[in-house]
Amino acid sequence: MAQEKFIVCLRGKAKQGKRESIITLMKLLLKKPKTKLECYEPQLSGEEFLKQYTDGWDICGAIYYNGKKIGINSAGDVPRDVRRQLKKLAEKNCDIIFCASRSKGDTVKEVKKIAKRYNALIWTSPYTADTPLLKGVDSEQIHQCLNEKKAKHLAEFIG
Repeated sequence: MAQEKFIVCLRGKAKQGKRESIITLMKLLLKKPKTKLECYEPQLSGEEFLKQYTDGWDICGAIYYNGKKIGINSAGDVPRDVRRQLKKLAEKNCDIIFCASRSKGDTVKEVKKIAKRYNALIWTSPYTADTPLLKGVDSEQIHQCLNEKKAKHLAEFIG
């Protein structure tokens, strides 16, 4: 039986943690043994990525892990970038693609176009918190914790 191929897309408004959750997933996978990164934008090795990554960068690449090729695209705001990078991941024959898009509009349309090449498209969203309600708590720490939890949840799709 052929392996199921699917896309998992984090969909949401700007500044909700889509990019950060996807980057955290990538870091989580790269720390596992026997993983290899094939980074398309920017062109870095897995070790270079872990050392040099700066918050705010978008990344497009594939990780070989557990017998699967996992595409990662954190750019989800500009339709042209979403189209170009998802097309590249599909052409590289990724088994699973994790990507980001806005809640509606052209980025969603671009994800749906590429998803026609796959068996399934799974929509999800980043975990968020109303930090102004949490007085005396560092909101940056809360967001980082939520991104880590989301990344671990996303990793469960890989098996």
